[in-house]
Amino acid sequence: MTPLELPTPAETQTWVHARTEEHLAAARTIADQLRTAPPSDPLEVLRAWDRLSLHLGNTAALASLLANVHPLEAVRTACEAAEAEVDRLSTELGQDQALYAVFAGLDASALDPLA
Repeated sequence: MTPLELPTPAETQTWVHARTEEHLAAARTIADQLRTAPPSDPLEVLRAWDRLSLHLGNTAALASLLANVHPLEAVRTACEAAEAEVDRLSTELGQDQALYAVFAGLDASALDPLA
């Protein structure tokens, strides 16, 4: 795994916006795939949800950190907006009836207790 290369302070606001859009788009794509063509294997459904959660979590964590420590106010404000976008999408996904139906319809009998 390659370490994350951070931008210069002057480029950070644009970078945060692009990174947020990229990861939220990826999370939405995974959610759309789960709604329209969920894997038949319950473990693969959980793995897809894990990837979606990783996109949200990585975006939120980076935004939270930079919102609290970056020296430029515009960057901190952009990061606060990114955190709010992650929260909105998380709420939307948590209330999504189609996604609920996918998870409610899983046959968990083949999954281990942690799954």
